[in-house]
Formats: sequence, C-alpha cells, structure tokens
Amino acid sequence: MCCIASLSIHVKNSYASKFIVNQTGKVGIGTGVPDYGLHVYGAGDILVEDDSNGSANLSLAAFMPSKN
Repeated sequence: MCCIASLSIHVKNSYASKFIVNQTGKVGIGTGVPDYGLHVYGAGDILVEDDSNGSANLSLAAFMPSKN
C-alpha cells in the first residue's frame, strides 16, 4: 500500500502553496513549511464560525520560547 507524502493546494497561476498537509500531519495555511500542528501565516483576519447553536471555539495560547 502506498501513501501520499504530503497534500498541497495551489491557486491557479501561482506556484506557492496556499494549503498543505505534510507527511507528519502538520497543516500549513499560507506557508509551505508548517512548524506546528496548525500553522497559519499571512496578513488578515482569522474567522472561526459555527453554523448552528454557537458552539464554535477557538483557544489560543502564548508560545514562550525557552531562553538558553
């Protein structure tokens, strides 16, 4: 059985990846090299919306790099 190493979606007339799922399962939007489980890169707003009963949730946590 063969596997796909990664999935990438491109916009017509553009070679830049707009959405990618790499071989480790990390998802990139606006980046072809996601560093996190979900890596969103670029200017603009991000919308999380539920179509019924208002149950959509978005949790954000600060990333605090360790100081060496």
